[in-house]
Amino acid sequence: MPLSGFLGTTRPLSYLAGVLLSWTVLGLVAFGIGTLARHPVVPLIIIIPFVVGIGDFLVTLWAPARFLPPAAGAELFTPSDGTHLDAGTGAMVMLAWAIGVVVLAGFTFARRDA
Repeated sequence: MPLSGFLGTTRPLSYLAGVLLSWTVLGLVAFGIGTLARHPVVPLIIIIPFVVGIGDFLVTLWAPARFLPPAAGAELFTPSDGTHLDAGTGAMVMLAWAIGVVVLAGFTFARRDA
């Protein structure tokens, strides 16, 4: 029996892939912030409130908050509600955040700790 037949649809598998992508990218963003800050507590202070739901709350108050990493990736693993970016755009925004923060952290690390 194929896994999609066992689950009924392939929708849960796409949500699982979305969760994996979202958490992986958030981990990269946290890594980059931690490298920039040189202390492991700073990314926890920044990322945990977003993951808990402040990012989604900010979307309801301020439209540009849709481009923050957790809110951008929300459509990857939740049904569409119209307030977040669509899944493809959200994934690209999250990847842009991760690439930007990790590249900035790499340059900073190379200059500071060389």
